[in-house]
Amino acid sequence: MQNSNSFSLERLIAEARRLHLAGDFRRARATAEAVLRNAPKNLQALEVVALVEMEHGDLAEAIRLVKRIAKELPGSAEAQYNLALAYRYSGRLQLAASGFSLALKLNPGLGRARAELANTYANLGQFDSLARVCRTMIEINPNDPRPYSHLAFNLPEALSDQDFALMRKAGSDPKVPHGTRTSFLFSVAEILRRRGMHDESFAALKEANDLTVSTLRDATVPTSAIAPAGEKPRLTTPEAAATAHALVCNYVTDLFTPDFMARFGGHGERSRVPVFIQARSRSGSTLVEQILASHPGVFGAGEIPDLSILTNMRWPYGGPSSDGGKRPEEPPAPVASYFRDIGREYIARLRKIDAQASMIVNKMLGNYVHIGMIDLCLPDAVIIDIRREAVDNCLACYQRQFRTGHEFTYDLDALGAQYRRYVAVMEHWDRVLPGRVLRVGYEELVGDPEPQVRRLLDHCGLPWNDEVMRFHENARPVRTASLSQVRRPISTASVAKWKPYARHLGPLFESLGELAPVLPAHPTPPLPVSRPQSDETLASSRLS
Repeated sequence: MQNSNSFSLERLIAEARRLHLAGDFRRARATAEAVLRNAPKNLQALEVVALVEMEHGDLAEAIRLVKRIAKELPGSAEAQYNLALAYRYSGRLQLAASGFSLALKLNPGLGRARAELANTYANLGQFDSLARVCRTMIEINPNDPRPYSHLAFNLPEALSDQDFALMRKAGSDPKVPHGTRTSFLFSVAEILRRRGMHDESFAALKEANDLTVSTLRDATVPTSAIAPAGEKPRLTTPEAAATAHALVCNYVTDLFTPDFMARFGGHGERSRVPVFIQARSRSGSTLVEQILASHPGVFGAGEIPDLSILTNMRWPYGGPSSDGGKRPEEPPAPVASYFRDIGREYIARLRKIDAQASMIVNKMLGNYVHIGMIDLCLPDAVIIDIRREAVDNCLACYQRQFRTGHEFTYDLDALGAQYRRYVAVMEHWDRVLPGRVLRVGYEELVGDPEPQVRRLLDHCGLPWNDEVMRFHENARPVRTASLSQVRRPISTASVAKWKPYARHLGPLFESLGELAPVLPAHPTPPLPVSRPQSDETLASSRLS
């Protein structure tokens, strides 16, 4: 009987793990909790619950659970890795770095711990340590694209001509797995860009993006090949991603009308603690967060999903009811408490991140579709929109390989369409909630920083502090693709970066329509997009 019960628990644990890997967090948690009701000390089931909390729940609870597991299994590299990962997700990156280092000490062959250690050093801006870990990764496996990517985008001078030759060879070899090949191609494109070889850079870039789109559309190719190893991607096709985004944008603009806001407004939690920075990727949001987080009392929490978690499938987002009827016209609880309770729960989650800060910044970019809900639940929250020139913004996305959730960034036409939808949603909020959102132009911010920084601080109700102009000296962790830029003083170097590529960007200009810049009457025709020059030619060019 005991053996039968053990076998049943093992099956449940296996099922919980399968559901977690499939992204079915609710059923994964329920299955693991069923094991724990029969075996409260079962560490395997506890691990599933912890991982669910880490990815789609309460990070403080995830840390508590993985700490318990690591204490029970002090010699387990896997347990130390999970604890370090929880620290990393919560922004406690020094603890994460120590944890990944301990996991590697316990098991030097745990490759994903070394990869996460590299990510963490990059986030911390500890580039000497990053270079050391990347070099170790290259020595262990010269065909792993991740260390080359870190160096290409953060420390290009650390790459030798021999490294670059290997990168180009792997990027051009059709026998190399698609995910590995695309990663190398994105890195090659970045190195060529830095060398001023823009046509050759775009050739590698287009090949990387086209290959990614092809892989996303091919159901026979495992989507795990798209994301860096160690991730569990939730990927779809660019077309499906665009359709889903259009549905969301249409839903919120149809739902949050002036009448709706007037009917349900005035009942949220009154607090000045939350600050929301929202924008599109690669728009300057990390720079603005870094500026604000350099002010005493302001904590930059990065991209935290708590708002989406709290509002997901809750009224009024639920759509039609389960029996096929229309969405209820009233919330499931009295209006006087419904929105306030959601706001209070959000504040409680912020306080688990930082208990003392006077303001806590959440820069989850997709929150622009939630501005109506933010206003209802947190009417005193600060909302800032960062707007970058359309072509620069879209090209910057096209130049990077994202982990998950950015499937439209690999196609110029889809990028332009997504940018237009974003602008349309923001124009909707400007009509429905005039003056509610502070818009900051990226080009104005980097061109003449102090007036724009003063606007930011005034909007937040913060007094001037000289530290905000020395944001690049702030050693706080940065967990986005802009991590290297915010370690330097403000510069206009990223303004009008699209111009050397103009001859290749026809599909983007057409998709952007009136949001695209006016081009000369007789623009230079596009050059054939061919492979970069030979290694011998490239070897004579120095990295910038």
